[in-house]
Amino acid sequence: MWTRPLGKVDRLVPDVAISPEAQLVGLAIIQREGEEGSELLEPEDALDTLLSNCEDAYGFPPYPVIAQWLYERDGVDLRVEDRRIIAQAMEHKPAHLLRNADRNWYRMFPAVVEHATGSPIPPMSHSILAS
Repeated sequence: MWTRPLGKVDRLVPDVAISPEAQLVGLAIIQREGEEGSELLEPEDALDTLLSNCEDAYGFPPYPVIAQWLYERDGVDLRVEDRRIIAQAMEHKPAHLLRNADRNWYRMFPAVVEHATGSPIPPMSHSILAS
């Protein structure tokens, strides 16, 4: 049974709709470097960037010590399986790279969502997926 988390997002965004699940329609990767703007990524480039960003996030201790344990089970490299699962989930879905040195990616998201769904976001509409 899913229960609504208390005191999280709804403290920051009053009246937000919180849902226990969502349908994946696309991917947005944010970046501070490079010329400001948005570009549609090729599926393989999007997957490489996403997985590289995930690896970069785990560079702090004790990750280097436990990385091999996380990567392998019974002689199987789980990174290969992760890549396959993510590629399957992203199949036929757009992936956008959003560049903005001022970290104002939120201004770019409505266009990304509209491209992925074919529907504009209504003004002041907030929806959050519950974890």
